[in-house]
Amino acid sequence: MNARRLPHPLVCALLSAGVLALAPAHAHAEEDGLRDFCAERPGRATPPCIIDQGHVMLEVDALDVTQDRENGVTTQTTLAFSPYLRVGLTDVLEAGITLVPYAEARTRGDPATRATVRGTGDTMFDVLINLKNPDGSGVSLAIMPFITAPTAQHGLGAGGFQGGVVVPVALALPAGFGLTLDPEVDADRDGQGGVQPAYVMAASLSHAVLSGGNVGVELWSSTARMPDGWQRQATADVIFAWIPPRRPNLQLDTGVNLGLTRATPDVQAYVGLSRRF
Repeated sequence: MNARRLPHPLVCALLSAGVLALAPAHAHAEEDGLRDFCAERPGRATPPCIIDQGHVMLEVDALDVTQDRENGVTTQTTLAFSPYLRVGLTDVLEAGITLVPYAEARTRGDPATRATVRGTGDTMFDVLINLKNPDGSGVSLAIMPFITAPTAQHGLGAGGFQGGVVVPVALALPAGFGLTLDPEVDADRDGQGGVQPAYVMAASLSHAVLSGGNVGVELWSSTARMPDGWQRQATADVIFAWIPPRRPNLQLDTGVNLGLTRATPDVQAYVGLSRRF
């Protein structure tokens, strides 16, 4: 029996964008007494703000492409229609789940290294607990433990359970700038069946532009212990998000991450959207 062919990632991306963009929206979020729109995307930094109790935020990585070239071999990873669902449980607590229904890893080089693997990715569960200013105002602080379950097909995931803890901190700066810092400690799979520590840091500086727009720059780094020594990765990122006029519960976004070390993928580009219900 032939395996069912998965939809093309661009088709998934267009469908997800259309469904969320056409979903009914509140006329004015402020009139509903809701907090400011607080999506975790775009970018690597996690904001410490909590979505309103009883509400849901659906954030979709509509299309995400990562490319790396090393020793004449090019590896491209594509994710499509990857949803992150966040549910507000209390004023200071929310829970989330991230699914990867379509993942593709393609390797190109000499004939011996050519391969393409398609399937699903790992599933992540997280809990965000705010410790100060859950609406994100002033200085906001939170803690987010998470765990990743090995639901991916072979070659598309970590190969086992892994997890970590993030401590998001956000504060307002003069002249309309905002700063988010995300120190993180992980227990990651090392590709050989073991679990090794990793230390991650993301720093994001953002500023409002135009009407409903927000542009930001980020620096991200990861230092992970591997069987053959420490692996250091780093990126310089540019992100942009836009909330359309009269659509205060919808956000469109895009971003590009540029690798700064040899162990880091060369470039990652993505587009997505977030919708509050």
